[in-house]
Amino acid sequence: MPADHQIEHSHRDEFVLAPESIPSTVFCDPGSLQQSNAAHTPDPLGPDPESSVEVFADLGLSSSEIAQYFGVPEGRITRLRKVLGRKAMPC
Repeated sequence: MPADHQIEHSHRDEFVLAPESIPSTVFCDPGSLQQSNAAHTPDPLGPDPESSVEVFADLGLSSSEIAQYFGVPEGRITRLRKVLGRKAMPC
């Protein structure tokens, strides 16, 4: 077997990790990783929580039912409904 063929063959057998396959904790401390993940966690109520609550309230659902549907505390839904009520009040 020619020497060139052996060299080419050995290069094909090398194990190389792609950068995206290496765990990110290798490159940063765990504290910053947790903060980063928290910042990117989507809100269960979506990008516009007030509108989400408003739609379900218009359908006749109670704060408790809306909270249960979205898996959030009922107090959060109650607060959002109060904000919506204030916006609906005439000046």
